[in-house]
Amino acid sequence: MKFPLILAALCLFPSLNSAETVLFERPLKAGDRFECIVDTSQSQQYTLLLPSVEKPVIRLDTVKVALSGILTVKEVNSAGKALKIEFDVHSLDGYVNGRKVETQSLTGKTFTGNLAAAPVTFDAGNVVISKEMKILLASVFRPVSPHGLTELTGLSRRLEHPGENWRPELTAFSNALRKRKIILPPSDIRGQITYTGKNRFRGLECFAFHFFIQSKKTAGYDFRFSAKIQLPVDPADGPAVRVTREATEVIDRLLPASNPLTSGATLKLIGRDQTDLLLFPVRYLQEESESKEPASFWDSLLR
Repeated sequence: MKFPLILAALCLFPSLNSAETVLFERPLKAGDRFECIVDTSQSQQYTLLLPSVEKPVIRLDTVKVALSGILTVKEVNSAGKALKIEFDVHSLDGYVNGRKVETQSLTGKTFTGNLAAAPVTFDAGNVVISKEMKILLASVFRPVSPHGLTELTGLSRRLEHPGENWRPELTAFSNALRKRKIILPPSDIRGQITYTGKNRFRGLECFAFHFFIQSKKTAGYDFRFSAKIQLPVDPADGPAVRVTREATEVIDRLLPASNPLTSGATLKLIGRDQTDLLLFPVRYLQEESESKEPASFWDSLLR
């Protein structure tokens, strides 16, 4: 008689293995406020090899930024994407092409960013934002884009169990490359999204995902993207609270013969991006500071 009792017990606790639905669409609202911490390192290397010239021309541009403060969304578009932000700077440190940028004048101040402009424009009132500081800020705040996470994931998905994975929708990604004259159909791209389970980030319950996208062997182009994303279980808590990403793009092109100065020359572009982004709802900060739980490794590192 024990077997029927076991079946009955399983029926009484269906939530132990119940599926959940995650909403990937997280539109922002004017007035949303977040603690924002960013650590990013980006580079662009240009190599031009001319015919009959042994030594190539190489140019390397690099940017490193560590920024923290309170970000307030001031204006959004119909899709819930930020058009204008306000940022109260707690700390800012950065390097452009290996040279440290003077940022003290902006520390403790507030600047606005117009993300509807391309490139993004920044204003800090009476504080002058130098050309180098604008480069630092522009590496963090990009112009508003019609593209977003849901183009890869869909608006929502039913999650059955940790470890499940699925292929992202790559049509929009392929079309975006086509606009840059890079022909890479979805069939030439491999990708996988893996649900790694639930966890708590600074006390906030989150779904955790790993994204991986890579071009297959294609002449003249190579791309690799990997990211770990923690998305609050409650959609009201906003977008991903933490994103850690690494991306590398290599473009290798033979320049057109129509230009006699570069006819037969080869141009190689290598772009790299390593970014750790935290975007934590301000309304939970007081609760977090009052918590007696010990700080995690990442809390210590990010602070």
